[in-house]
Amino acid sequence: MLNKNKDAKRLVEAILFAADEPLDIETIKSKIELNVDVLKILKELQSEFIERGINLYEISNKWSLELLRTCLKKLQVKLFSKESYQKPQ
Repeated sequence: MLNKNKDAKRLVEAILFAADEPLDIETIKSKIELNVDVLKILKELQSEFIERGINLYEISNKWSLELLRTCLKKLQVKLFSKESYQKPQ
């Protein structure tokens, strides 16, 4: 049972990171195909993410991830800019 919950938690996290839009619990549940308490997992992840600079939030019964605004303000890196991009060798 412990592995099932641990696996489910990893899957929920991966699904949220890969999602291009907020997801409801039923959609998440259908993607992990495990009989677990998805809401409980989301609440656990929400507590864990806050310590890592990520916000897991719920709006209109849909869940999504974003960087905390305080972290965004501190980031001053241009992703994939000509200056920071290095070709693989």
